[in-house]
Amino acid sequence: MRYLLGIILLVFGMNANAQFGNQCIDSNRVNPFYACNQFFDPVCGCDGETYTNECESYNQAGVNTIIVDGVCPLQKLYFDIWPNPARAVLQFNLGIAEGIELDATLQIIDVFGNIVYFKLLNNLSSDFPYNESLNLSGLDTGVYFLMVSGGGVARIEKFVKFSI
Repeated sequence: MRYLLGIILLVFGMNANAQFGNQCIDSNRVNPFYACNQFFDPVCGCDGETYTNECESYNQAGVNTIIVDGVCPLQKLYFDIWPNPARAVLQFNLGIAEGIELDATLQIIDVFGNIVYFKLLNNLSSDFPYNESLNLSGLDTGVYFLMVSGGGVARIEKFVKFSI
């Protein structure tokens, strides 16, 4: 009987810690379909990942604690694009971690690996976020990858270009 009671207390104790402990991510709150606005105000979550804004980190990722307002230091750079899919214009926002200055390249690559757009981004820092509207009118309908690389870090996002 004592053995059974010990097992019950042990299981309850582990379950209670999972429910009441200070967890970084609350999986019960994760909702990838929660509609957050596209406002670009990056935050660094307790999991070391950068999120587009606090709404996204809390509702779509379930992050309980924001460590830094801005890009996570280890990630160095973070960008967001929208709308996706896009017809004629793709909005691009880039944030840099606090205390870092770097040069970067912005590339759009098609599914065959061809670079269809290239731009140098010089003297980037957290003091001056970079925003641009990318004109997609010269691109064919299809799937593309937007890649930003700089400071030894590269990030890639997939987007779809369509026309009616």
